[in-house]
Amino acid sequence: MKRLYYLADDLESVDRISEDLHAEGISDWRFHVFSKDNDGLLHHHLHSATPLQSSNIIYSGERGAIVGGLSGLLICLLMIGTQPIGEQISSTAIILITALCILGGGWLGALSGRNQQHYKISRFQPAIESGRYLIIVDIRRHEELAVRGVMQQYHSSVPLAGVDSSITNPFATGSNSPPPPA
Repeated sequence: MKRLYYLADDLESVDRISEDLHAEGISDWRFHVFSKDNDGLLHHHLHSATPLQSSNIIYSGERGAIVGGLSGLLICLLMIGTQPIGEQISSTAIILITALCILGGGWLGALSGRNQQHYKISRFQPAIESGRYLIIVDIRRHEELAVRGVMQQYHSSVPLAGVDSSITNPFATGSNSPPPPA
């Protein structure tokens, strides 16, 4: 899925955009808004971003699981090479040790990511802090032209601020889109 980012200046614009995109078939599950004004979003019945979308839980969890898996394999290789318990380590023990390291690394990574802003959203933070509303629309390929058309025709004052994938990449260091216009 593709993710389109738009920056609106006021809540009324976001409300009208929501209505127009709903008429186009975009459900609340694929339309989210980031804002300092969460009470306003609630009052207007707009879908605010979830903790999974606003924090690095998944991103850091995936990274932690990768590091944990590699650590588990390294531990197993060292145990095979040194045989600290006097006999060859079994394949079941290798799988168990690696799985525990993956789970532990993923858990620790997710814990560390829950207090960090999502790496794809961080570039919009100055705009959000200044009172603007970040609209995120997840679309399928065949919906892109229709959504962009609705936005250009009815909401030309709300600029497209970025295009990205909805998939979290544990190897990414930031989003590929340029920073939004001021």
